[in-house]
Parts: sequence; C-alpha cells; structure tokens
Amino acid sequence: MPIPHPDEKVLLYYVLGGEEIKAQRDEIEAHLSECEDCRSLVAEMTEYYTEVDEFFRIQEMERSTALSIRDRIIPYHSFVDRPPVPQDERRLPIRVAQFIIRHPVVSSTSGFAAAAAIVGMLLFSPKDTITDFNPSYARPQGEFLISYNKMGQELWRAHIGPRFDSLDLLAGNKKLIEVADVDNDGTNEVLCAYYLQFGDETKNRKRFLTCYSADGKVRWKRDYALKPRYNGKEYPGDYLCTSIIAGDFDRDGKTDLIAHLENAVEFPAAVVRIDPATGDVLSEFWQAGYLTYFERGDIDMDGIDEIVCGGYTMDRDPVLVVFDPRYIEGYAPIPFGVQPEGMVPGTAKYYLLLPHTWLEGLPDWYLTYPRYLYGRAGRLEIWLQSFYQVGVTYTPHAIFKPDYVFTLSFHFDSLMRVVKVAPFDPTKRVVNVLPLSKELNERVSSERYLDSLRRGVRYWDGDKFVSQATTNRRYRQNPTP
Repeated sequence: MPIPHPDEKVLLYYVLGGEEIKAQRDEIEAHLSECEDCRSLVAEMTEYYTEVDEFFRIQEMERSTALSIRDRIIPYHSFVDRPPVPQDERRLPIRVAQFIIRHPVVSSTSGFAAAAAIVGMLLFSPKDTITDFNPSYARPQGEFLISYNKMGQELWRAHIGPRFDSLDLLAGNKKLIEVADVDNDGTNEVLCAYYLQFGDETKNRKRFLTCYSADGKVRWKRDYALKPRYNGKEYPGDYLCTSIIAGDFDRDGKTDLIAHLENAVEFPAAVVRIDPATGDVLSEFWQAGYLTYFERGDIDMDGIDEIVCGGYTMDRDPVLVVFDPRYIEGYAPIPFGVQPEGMVPGTAKYYLLLPHTWLEGLPDWYLTYPRYLYGRAGRLEIWLQSFYQVGVTYTPHAIFKPDYVFTLSFHFDSLMRVVKVAPFDPTKRVVNVLPLSKELNERVSSERYLDSLRRGVRYWDGDKFVSQATTNRRYRQNPTP
C-alpha cells in the first residue's frame, strides 16, 4: 500500500522547525526514511534556505529588488502551483552521462572521461529517449530558463540575461515564470518575465515578457511601453513586467494571463489583462502609486478565483485591491484628483484603504501585500508592513537597504470583513525585526489598539469610502460575460 505523502506545506514547516507540525515530526521523519521523493524535496528546501541565509548575510540588496525581500519563507503558492517532485526514472548511467555533458569542467578528469565514454553509449537506448516534449515546469539557472517535462527531463534552455536566477530567488511573491496552455491546444507554453532595472544606462534597461512554445522557440515577446497621462503629464513608457500569474481563473476552459507593470522611474503602476496567445494587452487598471504581488483564490466561493494584490498610493496610503479577473479596467479611486486621462473609474471588485500606525515612535506603513488564501474557508490574510530606513546608501547601482520591518496581519472573511488583526508571528522570519521598547510593544499588542486598526479599514463603494464591507458598485454594474 502506498505511503501517504505529507502536504508540501507540512514539509516546509518541518524544514523551518515550525511549531505547527511538532506533533507530526516523528511521523514525518518515519515517512522520509522510506520516501526518496520527499527526502529530495526536503533537501531542496534546506539547500534553498541555506543559500538565502548566506545571501542575506553577505549581500547588499539592489533597489530594484530590495522592496521585494520581505521574509525568508518560500511563498506557499510556489509549492501549491508547482507539480509534485517527479521520480527520476532515468537509469543511473544516463543521469551520470547527462551530468558530464552539462558540467564538462567539473567532470574533466580521466576517470570521469572514461566513465563518460562508457555510459555515453547508453544514451541511445530507446528506453531512455525523451518521449514527452510537453513542458511541465521551468526553473531559472544562472542566466538561463530551463524547461522540463513531468519526468524531470530537460527539454530546452533559453538564454534570458544577467542575474536571472537571482531575480527569481529574491522575488518573493513576484512570480516570473509560468507554464500554461496559452492557446488551449493541449500543449503547454512557458511564460517568462525578466527585468534588469539598474546596472545599465537607462537607455539599455532590459525588460520584457516572453512566451516560449513547447519546443523552446519564441512565440511572442513584448516590451510594454505604455504612456498614461495624469493631469496633463505623460509618464515615460519605461515599464517593467515584474510579476505574472496564469491560470483558468474564471473556469471557462481557457487560460488567463495577468501581469503587474511597474514604472521604472516614477509612480504609476498597472495591473493588466493580457491575451496569452498573442501577448496583446486586453485591459488595464492604473494606480498612482505601487501595486505588488499577486495571490489567487476563490474568496467568496462563487466559482471565480479572485486576484488579490496589495500596495500603496503615491501619498503612501496602504491599499488592498481584489479583482474579478474578468474585469480589470480603469483607475484607482485614490489619490483623489489624480487619474489617467481617457480612462473610466476602476472596476476592481474590492478596493480597501488600510489604516496607518498612528503610534509615536513607530514608523508608518510602507507596504501592504497578501500572503495566504485559505481556499474553502474563504479567508484571506494580508500583512501590513512598515519600514524604517536608516543609512540608505546610493551607489551607481542604487543600492538600498531597509533596516527594520514592523508587521501586523489582517484576516478577512469571504465578504472581506476584517475578523482579526494580530501581531506578526515571529516564527515567520523577516529581514530584520524592529526592536520596540517595552512600552511601545505593549501598546502595539493591546486589544484596544488592534481593534482600532480593525475598525479603521475603509471600503470604496464606487463613490466614497465607507466603514461597512462592500463591493465597488462599478464592479456590480458590469454585465455578466
């Protein structure tokens, strides 16, 4: 009888030493002693955290990615969306030969060369040829994007650009790679966003979104040079595609593709619907500020996966936006009086204005972002984070480091009502922790203060912000597709 596999989230807590699985630890270790797949996944997770810890210890963060580095825990959806770790069904000689081919410098000794000559002949065995050419997942390695089938066999690799794997590592919830059937023909394509914001002259800045066919050929490639006009001013069309999310969000049998575009120089940011088959923009939602990170999940159990993103306005007001993926259009309601010309008011399903800290001695909020969607429970958790920056250093590469982070979590039910505000769980490690005084720590943790934050959330009803949880009437006015 097959051994039941632990959920990948459980294995993640096991690697991190989380209290959540303390009672299951012996059972997990017993399973790991018998399951090679799960041992391999645990080893991969452990290696990841070791590398990240070392990176944070010795490496300053570039401005283009510093605001992405919020914590050291792998986003849950990164494991949910990825396929199960495949059993490597290639025979050992084949694996050795392919290692030699891919790592000739490492394996250049005479003994290894002799082994290569022997096992190389075995590569022609029909049993070991690749028969499945459909991409199942893709990963960054150095400057390359590598595509694999469901058996873990490499299908092809495409050169992307400098620091590509570092961008992916540091991206947190910013997902740069998706595998999806963009034209619904039964074969997957690979979507890849890449941006190199600093380190080059502005005119040489690299940013694009590329779709690769199953055979590795470029199906389409886009550089989204949008030019919105705000109050008579045209903002430069220098936009970085910093996050993508793909899937059948509305359950119509077709793949949807949504991207976040960030202005490399100034404030306007956009969430855009893209035709995955062509790369053409279908609709745009603009925020005079910054929008960041995608999460997806059917919050209200209506059969449609909502798309959630956090951010802040150009006035540093923290916001949370929830989209029906079919209606991503218009502009955000705040800042008041700042809107792009020729666009309609936004059709976001929910647009929330979140409260500031209001406490003397505590830095104000800097960023809002969603973390986990609790599927059937219909609950959403977001983290409201505050940055206090000292010793900011500007170099030719605009190096920048946030020194301390203060975080609270807000929990919402299926109707986006705030059910709880709680202090940040210290077991979820962050870049640095703000050393609060005893008095300030007591005030931050007090029920009175937390309740004031809960009651301070405001909802856009289409005309004004109200205290009662409500959808945007401009969303409700949209006809059903």
